[in-house]
Amino acid sequence: MKTKIKALALLPFLAILLTVFTVSFISKSDENLFKEFLTNFKVAKMPLKVQITDNFSGKNQIDAKFNAFFSREMQTARYSRMPTTVRNEYLQIVAQNENMVAVLVGISRERGFAVKKNTEGIQNNGNYTKMLVIYDKKGTVLETKMLAQQYLNNYMVTEIKADLSFTIQNFVGEIGSDQKDKKKFTLDETENFLITASGKIVSTDAKQEKEEIQTDRKPKS
Repeated sequence: MKTKIKALALLPFLAILLTVFTVSFISKSDENLFKEFLTNFKVAKMPLKVQITDNFSGKNQIDAKFNAFFSREMQTARYSRMPTTVRNEYLQIVAQNENMVAVLVGISRERGFAVKKNTEGIQNNGNYTKMLVIYDKKGTVLETKMLAQQYLNNYMVTEIKADLSFTIQNFVGEIGSDQKDKKKFTLDETENFLITASGKIVSTDAKQEKEEIQTDRKPKS
């Protein structure tokens, strides 16, 4: 009888131990999965010019098992009223430290007819963008920013410098203009940003934002 009572008394302790072990195992698995996710990115050489020079190749497509590390932008079918297939591909690691890792991801959003053409071996441009995604060390998305895109009469390019400041340029042309013919496009807007040590993307165009950067860069006591 005493043995039975002792066994019952141990049940809460065993339950807690099992919970701790399970949580620890899951956390370790997620951490390993994120490390595996990052090994597929090439390390970028700075400064880095980010532009749409190619389209989704499929060679470096990100497997669905890494879906937990996809940002909302990496999953959303934008600019389409039709069913759209969204595919992501590994590009480059831009920066990393003890707080964060910043990567470039290629995103292809293809309407139904475009996907059909792909399966028939016909090349199509689709809607392809390059996105900056910043994660914490556990793989949680901290920030996202579109850096390059071509859509109708707009295209966007970005240059990231060694100090992790970057300039986004938006160009506008006539509907149907070929991006290769630069004379048909005019610079519409320029925006300046910085990736901080904590993994934030802040604007450097406004005085208020500059003060925020300085505060973020100060060492914590």
